[in-house]
Amino acid sequence: MGYRSRKLIFLVSQPAGAADTEDADLKSGLTARTARQDPQSQLEETRENERKMRKMRDVVKKMRDVV
Repeated sequence: MGYRSRKLIFLVSQPAGAADTEDADLKSGLTARTARQDPQSQLEETRENERKMRKMRDVVKKMRDVV
């Protein structure tokens, strides 16, 4: 099952207003899995996500430079 399907099922199964909280959590990089982890694991995952984002931004910049 893809991310969009899971997200839709999650949104449908939540009471009104809960979806806003979930979206905010996802945007901040805090997933439901991360929320259950200890703070050190959260910090490591956040750093890993930030590295991935920087890497992706660099890739996009390089692609723009090529065009």
